[in-house]
Amino acid sequence: MTSIFLTTCSRCGTHWVKFQLKALLGLTEHNLHAGDGDFEAQISKLQALEQRTPGAKIYAHHTPLYLLKDAPSSVRVIALVRDMRDVTVSAAHWYVKTHNQESRRVQRAHLKGIVDFGDVHSVVDWLIKTGHNLFWWQGYQLAENVPHTLMRYEDMHAQPAATIRHTLEAAKVAFPPGRVDQIVRDWGFRRLSGGRDRGDERVRHHYRKGVVGDWRNYATAAKWRAFYRRFRGHMEPFGYGEDGEIARIDDL
Repeated sequence: MTSIFLTTCSRCGTHWVKFQLKALLGLTEHNLHAGDGDFEAQISKLQALEQRTPGAKIYAHHTPLYLLKDAPSSVRVIALVRDMRDVTVSAAHWYVKTHNQESRRVQRAHLKGIVDFGDVHSVVDWLIKTGHNLFWWQGYQLAENVPHTLMRYEDMHAQPAATIRHTLEAAKVAFPPGRVDQIVRDWGFRRLSGGRDRGDERVRHHYRKGVVGDWRNYATAAKWRAFYRRFRGHMEPFGYGEDGEIARIDDL
């Protein structure tokens, strides 16, 4: 049986994609959390579970891709990415909701008055300069020889059924093709958001808005151009252009 490890930068649609793959393939979900940032321990738990626990599983974590070089042969790795500008906006809303319980980095910025965590635009401006979860993007660059299949949030948004089929075929994971369309309907934004359509925003909900390109509403074009220059190496390889254009994944 083939297991799947879904590795993502946070705010990339991790849970949404995980639910669909889990339902489609009949996978058992296993949590590898082993302390804050202890990714090596996650890999050790992964190896033990694959060796000792029967059945196909799904793991969904923000583990840097380069560490998955030691993933067992029974595991197919899927790397889910999203335009870093939309990640930035989504992360800003998340920080506004959770900063009192968040990392020391966030607390230091708050205490020093660098950012107002009551104002999402202030947080966006901060993240435009500092980035969000850069360790994951940097880990991808270090993973040149790690076998994996790339999947993008934007493709899932535009053509979810076709993207799932393409991804699983590329990963050489067997799946029931006749069930894909139904799974996509069953686990779409409307269900996960509590009945809303995409674009109908509920700020404090985990599934806040469900759109592509929302970043344009949160900072000036000049700030986003500076952001692109700063983080181009984490965007261009995935097909994300400076003006928001997205290349076909087959052309990467």
